[in-house]
Amino acid sequence: SIIQWTAASIPIVHLAWQTYLFSEIGVFLFSALFAYVFLFQDDASTILKICAATILVLVGIMLPTHLNISSFDLQNCEGISGTLWPTVYVMELVCLVIIILIAVRKLFTRGEQGGRAKTIFFTGGLVFFLGIFWCSNFFAELTNTYEINLIGPSGMLLFLGSIAYVIVKFKMFNAKLFASQVLIIALWF
Repeated sequence: SIIQWTAASIPIVHLAWQTYLFSEIGVFLFSALFAYVFLFQDDASTILKICAATILVLVGIMLPTHLNISSFDLQNCEGISGTLWPTVYVMELVCLVIIILIAVRKLFTRGEQGGRAKTIFFTGGLVFFLGIFWCSNFFAELTNTYEINLIGPSGMLLFLGSIAYVIVKFKMFNAKLFASQVLIIALWF
């Protein structure tokens, strides 16, 4: 997104449009895997990893085709989206639902003390971030008002804050107090 908004060279902007979906779906897929690993403190199953890798490979294969960017509008310096974009938006919603289902499963399994609060803070921040990110991209595409895309990453602030809180409050990742304070200072910057 940053390259799409700041690059002056049309070939670079076109390349950014061509590769955007790969990074976007990657954020959602890796967030779903991260949610599972973080909440259950266990590695995700091989099947989940293969499904995520298959989706990434398929999207990667379709990037240089007309299914991704059907044409490029030189006057407005933007790509004209193909049919791959709505498909990726649906896959992203599926990832959001999977994250919510992972959290619900964690909430209804017996676990360590404070597990419910950890699950709620972590999942709430992650779903809020991905939800705003998805909405900004979807509605920008729907209305052809791409300035809306700039709102999407703002949800990451809440997610970073919620995960920092979870790390400090529940002593996740064996973080020492000093490391936690450094993380908080980094978040402020």
